[in-house]
Amino acid sequence: MRGHKKTKESGFFEGDSTETEVMTNTLKRTKVYTTSGDGRRIVEYSQEDSLIPSQNREAEEQWKALKIIMILMKYTADLAQDENVITPTFADDTAILISDHNPITASQKLQTAINKMEEWLTKWRVNEDTCVQVLFTMKRGECPPITINNTLIKTTDHAKYLGMHLDRRLTWKTHKHKKRKELDLESKK
Repeated sequence: MRGHKKTKESGFFEGDSTETEVMTNTLKRTKVYTTSGDGRRIVEYSQEDSLIPSQNREAEEQWKALKIIMILMKYTADLAQDENVITPTFADDTAILISDHNPITASQKLQTAINKMEEWLTKWRVNEDTCVQVLFTMKRGECPPITINNTLIKTTDHAKYLGMHLDRRLTWKTHKHKKRKELDLESKK
């Protein structure tokens, strides 16, 4: 087994060369504890030691949850970062946020950020047709259009992110309207 020493440059452990290897080796070095009803630790399980018996359901569930977290970390680990860009991600929802007083400059910054991310967008098969561009402002005006992989991105006055409908003026008008519609449909059932 290789050493557990982290390298200064990458923060990864020595010998981890691919994302899959990083994920696998991290899981190997992680221990799962099961406890009795009174909270005392009874058994320590480690994938490295192959001590995860199929009859221990609690340990299996903890491993499944840990693997899901690691997969989500892998999804965003190779996302290009830029100091002028905020890129919040949750599960498969990703937003790319740029701030500037001038909409034209904001669009240019956004296009530059997207160009840096195109390899990641292609790798994860992001569907350009589901992407939208929204200018959040109280002023009139529009942003110049942007492209992802030479596909023009639709400009709209609202976007849905993490189940919330965000309109360009951040008034929540669209969100309230959509939720009222959903509640009306539920009440008619």
